[in-house]
Amino acid sequence: MTSLLVRIHLPPGLPPDPVIRETLHLIFEEFHWFQPIAYDGVGIWEDRAIPPGPIPLDELVAACRGEEWHASHMLTVKRSDDEFLMFSLAAKNQPYPYVGKILWETIASFAFQAEGRRGLEEQVTKLMKLLKSPFAMAALSEDYDSKAQRLVPEDVGLSLELTIENYTEGLAGLFWRNFYGPPFVELFGKGLNALPAECRKDLGDGIVLVKPYEMPSDAETEAGKARERELISLLGPECFYDHERHVKPTRVPRLPASWRDGSSPW
Repeated sequence: MTSLLVRIHLPPGLPPDPVIRETLHLIFEEFHWFQPIAYDGVGIWEDRAIPPGPIPLDELVAACRGEEWHASHMLTVKRSDDEFLMFSLAAKNQPYPYVGKILWETIASFAFQAEGRRGLEEQVTKLMKLLKSPFAMAALSEDYDSKAQRLVPEDVGLSLELTIENYTEGLAGLFWRNFYGPPFVELFGKGLNALPAECRKDLGDGIVLVKPYEMPSDAETEAGKARERELISLLGPECFYDHERHVKPTRVPRLPASWRDGSSPW
């Protein structure tokens, strides 16, 4: 089943509880992405129900935080198997370059409504600023999978391999909506200004939106693929995974030194 994926990538480290709580507040109480009915996480072996009424934000924060000894912190808040929000966060002692993400998977029709598209841009931007996110994207699940994964022959059969592990290795491709924070704006340099005006939007605080086409389904059309190639050629092909030769990006973002030495970005 086709779904829309929204991925907000995070700096290294574990966001403090107030930041996690404010993120949940925005998503569920201000943006109303969906009404959750259950959640699970590391150390929670079966879904815990969320009764109708106010969202138990403190309970969700505690579940997301988990225990200090956990290798990572996970929280999945569900409306159904087809619509959920997942936090995948690094533990405090997990070494760089482990970086976390927030993933929202929802019904694809959301992205085909003009109001939904406008709202998504504003909401993702607000979350990026809160979370110090260097990169976020939105795409149909099939388009994301085709760029972020590939099948690799083995002695027997095929195995699934990521094209890149995370944004510290560059970018897997160009998607329906691409939100670039300061490290990527610096990486692209003048290439961003070379993009057609209708494909580029300054969102403030050093965040730039690149949108190759209007509808997410355009990614599968010849015109959509041609536009992606055009924009990548302007931004710098060396910043993106080469899907023809299966070569990782040779230019990657320069992240703040404080992120690399373990200092909290928050």
